[in-house]
Order: sequence, then structure tokens, then C-alpha cells
Amino acid sequence: MFLYLYHMTRSEIQQIQTALNAALPDLPRLAPDGLIGAKSKAALMAWETRRGLAPVADFERAYGVMFPAQEKPFPRNIKYLVLHCAATQPDATIESIQRYWRVNLGWKAPGYHWLISADGVAHALQPIEKSSNGVAGYNSTSIHISYIGGIDRNGKPKDTRTEAQKVTQLRLLRELRVKFPKARILGHRDFPSVSKACPSFDVKSWVEANGIKANP
Repeated sequence: MFLYLYHMTRSEIQQIQTALNAALPDLPRLAPDGLIGAKSKAALMAWETRRGLAPVADFERAYGVMFPAQEKPFPRNIKYLVLHCAATQPDATIESIQRYWRVNLGWKAPGYHWLISADGVAHALQPIEKSSNGVAGYNSTSIHISYIGGIDRNGKPKDTRTEAQKVTQLRLLRELRVKFPKARILGHRDFPSVSKACPSFDVKSWVEANGIKANP
């Protein structure tokens, strides 16, 4: 329920703040005012960490940018939530992937909005208000989520996702679906004229097996 903090009413957030005070008596007490500030964010991350959950790598960009406390008109018409693989070995580094985009492809913007490492941490690379380079011809209306991996040791397509990566994919999709209820969930390979195997699994069957409709 903490993952949906930014979708709650002020009174519901007050209840969450009260619960955090009870659960974390050693931290500075939160004023149950129903407002999401720095202390509430810190308490939430502490709650996640102490329970063995992987907090997102950049809270402000992953939560504050995605779900601002004062909602503003969104600058892009989001039609697609797209799942990708990085087409790397599972132990590839984020730095090496970003360097490939920058040096080999000459990209100024990253390939994805999030890149999920094997431990399930969602590394925010681009605010969702801005486009990233996920699917040529569709980037202005898409949000891109990728996991590190997607090929075997011979360079062949393979679903190498860890359970932690799967959990994070589902979390992001559920949160984004709340914000963009009409967006379709697709894999990169599901777009017209795409010959890639990315993300190395069937997105529609997987998300629907986990209770999320691919086409709302």
C-alpha cells in the first residue's frame, strides 16, 4: 500500500504517516498532516529497507516526478508502456550501457526511463515528462522500462529476469497504469516492423497472468 502513496487522499496519507510513526519509533516523528514531504519520503524508504524491500534508486525522480503532490497537466500523450531488455548479459553495468548509447549510437537521451538491475532496483534515467529512445517512431507517446539482461552467453535471446526484476516491473506497470489508464502495455517486439526479440518474453501473456490487462 505504501507504493501508492501518491494516489491517496490527504486523510489516507495521514493514516499512513501515523502508521509510520508507530512502526519507526526511532526516527523523527512525522506530523500527520497528509502532505508528502522530505520526512515522509525518508520514513517510507526506511520502512521498505528494514523489511528487506529494495527502495527505488532515486526516490524523487521515481516518485516525486512520476506522481507530483500537486498534479499538473502531463506534457505528453502516453499511449504505450513498453517493456524492454537491455540485450546484455545480466551482470552488465548501467555505466557501460549508457556509454554505448552515448559513444556508439550518439544518443543524447537514454534508451529507457528506467533500467532495472538484477537486485530489482529501478534506476531512473529520464523523467517521464521527456521522451527516451526506446522504440523508433513511438517515443513521444511511450514510457520505456528495461531490465538488464535478455541474452544468453552466446548472445541469443533469453529471459534472464530475476524474481526481483519481475517484481519491480509489475510495480512500475501498476503505478503507471493508475496514472495512464488508457495506455497499452507492449513489448518492444510487439511494435510494427520491429524484428528484435526484445524483451525476450511474451509481455501480454505475462502481465495478464499477473492480473494486469495489456489492453485496457
